Amino acid sequence: MGLEEVENDIRSEYAERAERLKVETAERIGKLISEADEDGINLLKKTEAEVSELLESKKKRKMAVARLEAKRVVMRAKEVVVEKAIDAVKQRLVDFTKSPEYPKALNRYVKAGASKINGDVRVTVRKKDRKLIDGFSLTDEDLDCIGGAIVTSSDSQVLVDATLDQMFKDVRPILRQKIIQGLST
Repeated sequence: MGLEEVENDIRSEYAERAERLKVETAERIGKLISEADEDGINLLKKTEAEVSELLESKKKRKMAVARLEAKRVVMRAKEVVVEKAIDAVKQRLVDFTKSPEYPKALNRYVKAGASKINGDVRVTVRKKDRKLIDGFSLTDEDLDCIGGAIVTSSDSQVLVDATLDQMFKDVRPILRQKIIQGLST
């Protein structure tokens, strides 16, 4: 064998090796691409699942917030209704002071207050109610209230608040509760 033949054999052998390396490299690249595609697909699926969970979570949060806001709106609306009903009752008290029954009721309030005090009493009423009081000593002061009276002992040690304002204040929580119960049914 001559040098030329040895050189050709070596070139041929290297050409075959180079070809095999190309094929192996192509196969490896193909395999890596395939694995990368699988990894990419898996990553994509995982990402889609996470995004879906996130969107669902946000949707649930928004729904919860919306439900809470709806409850707040309903509660505010109920509160407005309750306050209007309470105001209507208070207005009826104001109207009652203009009725023919008020003078008798006022004197009953004063007598009930006086019965809780031993001894002489003094009565404080609104200026326009002064002429309605029978048989009791009036103070020089005028009340600023819806109606009724404040009955005090002559020494001012005992005071009975028999004003319509105080009566209303006393029944307001009960009235409020009854109105709310009426709204709930």
